[in-house]
Amino acid sequence: MKNTFKATMSALTLSALLISCGNGNEGKKVDSSQPSTSDTTKVVKEEKKSLTKSEAEALVKTYVKENKKKYVSLGNPVDYKLVSGDYDGDSFTDFLITVSFHDGVSEFYDPVYFFFNSVNEELNELKLARSKGYINGLSFKSITKATIPTEAFVWHDFAGEKSFKCNLSIEGNKLVIPKSALSKAEKLYSDLEFEHELSLMDPARDPENAE
Repeated sequence: MKNTFKATMSALTLSALLISCGNGNEGKKVDSSQPSTSDTTKVVKEEKKSLTKSEAEALVKTYVKENKKKYVSLGNPVDYKLVSGDYDGDSFTDFLITVSFHDGVSEFYDPVYFFFNSVNEELNELKLARSKGYINGLSFKSITKATIPTEAFVWHDFAGEKSFKCNLSIEGNKLVIPKSALSKAEKLYSDLEFEHELSLMDPARDPENAE
């Protein structure tokens, strides 16, 4: 409103001057092509928008590429999995990105977790607030307000794998696995160990006796 007001007053002043000049200025034309001294440049702030899935993936790929030395011991990034939702309740999209690295030799992949927070519009690598214990893998299913529905995996070298559902959370740059999930994972590992012991007691399951 202030800039508009100044422009209006300048126009009125110019009109008054033209009138006061009387007939002496008749016939003179005002060059409208010349910019007015009252013209101002308006800076319009771009409206905030949610990041798209492709933009989020491009962001984390750039980050990994620029920090290649940091992850060289894990191998090369071979897979990117993204889930999105409004974690902080600001009506803008947050992203959880799992980047899987592989060294080209092992049958296992090393995951690194990233979080794009729409509040400060930053991408951060997440650290585990607690040891995974018997959990050897996490698969994020979605993002809801203050909660991350997740499937956790428990692996036994001889008895295979079991999984269960749990809810994780984020505190700062830390991914928090609740103690209840760690206890559940320990119980499932015990079940797998028991299954393995039963298989050792059953000759039919002994690979050396298999036909």
